[in-house]
Amino acid sequence: MAVRQPFGLGADNTTPLTSVNVGTANTGVTAVERGDAVKHQTVLSFTDLAVGSAVGAANLAFGKLLYTLPAGAQVISTVYMDVALTGTATIAGDTPDVGIGSVIGSGAVAVLGGTATFEDYITGQTSGAISGSNSVTVMSAATAGALTGISLNAAASSKAIHLNVADGWAGAGDVTATGTVIINWEFIA
Repeated sequence: MAVRQPFGLGADNTTPLTSVNVGTANTGVTAVERGDAVKHQTVLSFTDLAVGSAVGAANLAFGKLLYTLPAGAQVISTVYMDVALTGTATIAGDTPDVGIGSVIGSGAVAVLGGTATFEDYITGQTSGAISGSNSVTVMSAATAGALTGISLNAAASSKAIHLNVADGWAGAGDVTATGTVIINWEFIA
């Protein structure tokens, strides 16, 4: 009878998982999976990832799919984000709201808080001006209360994890992101 090594106690728990209950990274996103068949740490990294475009001087939210959890049920304990945004000249002085959500940002909103699912993994954080050094770093339990809402990701729950951005944009322009998002989660069933 095979005995599964507990998370962190195996001979080499820094070896990335390659096929045991792992999710799928979106194009332009690299996923490194660590852990075992039950407990996971998913490290997502991206450089100059196209997140979306402001279409003019108006409120607008948009986002980019980073990762899709596998089928089944998961408990997401923590999510960490260290992300820097870059914008084209017209919007370079903007300081958008940045968060991680189960639903992609959309609509005429200047902050992600208007729709809870735009920021149910990490609540929107205000970025510095997107023309320079503006890294947004935060770690959070998924949702406001640990082990509630989306952190108890049931089989029928959204499996998508999005990087979302919202602002009252100064004008039209493209937004890209460079950074890391780390998800600590456990596969339940």
